[in-house]
Amino acid sequence: MKNVFDITEFGAVGDGVTDSTEAIRAAAAAAAEVHGVIMVPPGVYCSGSFHLGEGVTLQGMAAWVYSADRGSVILLNDPEADCLVDITGGFGCTIKDICLNGRGLGNNVHGVKLEWERHNGGGKEDSPTIDNCRISGFTGDGVHLSR
Repeated sequence: MKNVFDITEFGAVGDGVTDSTEAIRAAAAAAAEVHGVIMVPPGVYCSGSFHLGEGVTLQGMAAWVYSADRGSVILLNDPEADCLVDITGGFGCTIKDICLNGRGLGNNVHGVKLEWERHNGGGKEDSPTIDNCRISGFTGDGVHLSR
């Protein structure tokens, strides 16, 4: 069974210009079916908001430095979005080795968002993990845990 989904196999282009939103959403949906991994190869991918499902990992290749995005980068391209990565209900999801950049777009746009008003756990422990990431350029919070 396949459980690793490379966003470029769904049509994402890491040129920093092409809208890869639908490709990333399709990879995320496929990964959610099997609690799999969304692989983001090195490159700069433009995207609107997308959701990580339960047990899904968003995995890039870390090459960033304190002052610059490098390696696997996802740039927000929708100023109307409320976040780039929505992890609400994504019990046990992981975001690892990636740069998320809001480019200063929109008003109060978050990098990663978990909305507790819509989520009570349903008896599950929610333990999202964000590891070795650069989250920058958002007009809201880099990581927004709302309760």
